[in-house]
Amino acid sequence: MTIVDNESIKITMLEYDPNGDWGAAFTCLIENKTDKTLTFSIDDVSVNDFMCDPYWAETVAPGKKTYSDISWSESSLAGNGINYIENVEGRIKAYDSDDWMADDLFNQVIGVQIKQ
Repeated sequence: MTIVDNESIKITMLEYDPNGDWGAAFTCLIENKTDKTLTFSIDDVSVNDFMCDPYWAETVAPGKKTYSDISWSESSLAGNGINYIENVEGRIKAYDSDDWMADDLFNQVIGVQIKQ
């Protein structure tokens, strides 16, 4: 599922693994369509309506792509009574890695539902 596709970036969610190396994880493909190095991050994340931040930030060189895992620790999910991820919502940001004063190229809340 493509969650962002504009003139600067493209983010495609490829799969969900409830038992990833670091815990539950989404694998995504990130594309940087610009001539700048971009950093991608996610903030204000809720899982099944509980605030629960994942481990994720990724830097992508100009014109390049990378596969990346957005993951949560088992203890973080368990601490919120989450046994299986049903939905995730968070603010995805993409910004110039070399100019933190520049406007974000993308800054929007995105939601993903997991089909069981």
